[in-house]
Amino acid sequence: NLIHELGRLIREYNLTEVASSIASHSDRIVFPAAAVRDNFLEVAGGAADNVDIRPQGLYKSDLLSMQRQDEGIRAELGLPEDAKIVINVGYADLRKGFDQFIATAQLLCETHDDVWFVWIGNLAGEMDLWFMPEVQASEHADRFRFVDHTDNVERWYAAADVFFLSAREDPFPSVVLEALAVGLPIVGFAGTGGCDELISQHGTLVAKADHSAAARAISALVKQATSAREAAVLKRKDEITQNYLFDSYAHELLVAGDDASPGRVSVIVPNYNYAHCLEDRLRTIFNQSYPVFEIIVLDDASSDDSVAVIERIASTCNRQIKLLVNEENSGSPFKQWRRGLEQARGDYIWIAEADDIADPEFLRTLVATMQGADADLGFSDSWQINQDGEKIGDSYKSYANAIRGAGFDESFNTNGRRILEQYLAVKNIILNVSSVIFRKTALEAAMARSKDVLDEMRVAGDWRIYSEICAADGKVVYEAQALNGHRRHDNSVTHALDAEHHLAEIAEMQAFVNAFVTVDKNTVAAQQEHLTDSRSHIEGSQP
Repeated sequence: NLIHELGRLIREYNLTEVASSIASHSDRIVFPAAAVRDNFLEVAGGAADNVDIRPQGLYKSDLLSMQRQDEGIRAELGLPEDAKIVINVGYADLRKGFDQFIATAQLLCETHDDVWFVWIGNLAGEMDLWFMPEVQASEHADRFRFVDHTDNVERWYAAADVFFLSAREDPFPSVVLEALAVGLPIVGFAGTGGCDELISQHGTLVAKADHSAAARAISALVKQATSAREAAVLKRKDEITQNYLFDSYAHELLVAGDDASPGRVSVIVPNYNYAHCLEDRLRTIFNQSYPVFEIIVLDDASSDDSVAVIERIASTCNRQIKLLVNEENSGSPFKQWRRGLEQARGDYIWIAEADDIADPEFLRTLVATMQGADADLGFSDSWQINQDGEKIGDSYKSYANAIRGAGFDESFNTNGRRILEQYLAVKNIILNVSSVIFRKTALEAAMARSKDVLDEMRVAGDWRIYSEICAADGKVVYEAQALNGHRRHDNSVTHALDAEHHLAEIAEMQAFVNAFVTVDKNTVAAQQEHLTDSRSHIEGSQP
């Protein structure tokens, strides 16, 4: 159950019995703030051992990109260009404190001739009857403006100088998040609901019903020096970006019942001319049984209709995709990895190459295993498909198990140094990056350490990344079940490369790993055998 109301309204609508049932029988109850939780349990009874505190996210994410600007608001209201505007947004009734808004405004207007008060939202009938005559009779009547309900509140936030939350009771008002997203300072009354701490941090919280204190707080904010005001704007926007984005909130609700608090997965899809594969690729991401936090598609200046295909699929499937399109080809897949990593906000990274596919349980299986082992890298076995999507192989186990003592028939978790010493010193046993989940921090560190050489590598760059992570001795987990589908192309990069360049990168990687581990004679022999096999394979595949 998601509870987003306070006790007063629960009682008014005769919902106390329903609230008690929720408290008694819910597996989990989610509240936006501790104050809302405490108030609800006071009304409903019950213990606090099955509750989560998860503040809601910002619904109107476009507010974060808005600049503080007038956009014709002052002219529209008949105000001077230098007028200071104090706003509130909402249905104007007693609960929202319409009368407190008016009372505070009248006090401030006694000492300020440059401040106007604007309420945006419909007036409740009783407000019209009780308070509008009082407003109209006031000597400051010309300092009030009332704007009917509008869906386009963004421009009003952008034009205002202060947001005044005059409410008596409001659990966790979205308008506070909206105001902060634009950078507005906030004045509010203590004890209103769950936003007291936010208001204290980014504005002024005054005692309940203290209209004089509210007037003084607003006065101080409209007089604030430009430099202090601009610095505060950035802090308020950063607060929302870091803690109150709606996709984060939605993900938290999806996993609220999981005791392990599963991490967020950012899926990065590098694409170049794979329009014909994108339908299958994206649908196998959408169909994951584990919630995907975000999808970032990086198109590297494709010459086919990839961009149009991506946009069509996103629209058809009603999914949000962050699409980044290069005007010129980057020349390196690792530049694209780096760009995607810079954009990603998840705890885990899945680099899902555009031509591959996945089992619906891929993420759920690997992320759960990684969390249990506190691993930095996890990978599964893969089946293979050809260019037309037909299955041509069930597993890569035979390739990995060719190393003496290898044990890829069963799942395992181990430390990175063992993976280096036993496997990566000889060859890359992770043949497809789509089969891998990275802890984001581990991938960032590995890419930073290998930055000088990574963009020049043509075939062994992924091997270098895996080795960097293992060299830091992070935990590694392996899932023996084939949960990833690797597409094999007849004209693959491996086959098209100059043989000597390819072999040089293999030797370079073997030497790199040798610097971190103890290499015995059996490993040296295995390294030479892999180089010989690779030469035979590459030369045999040349036209």
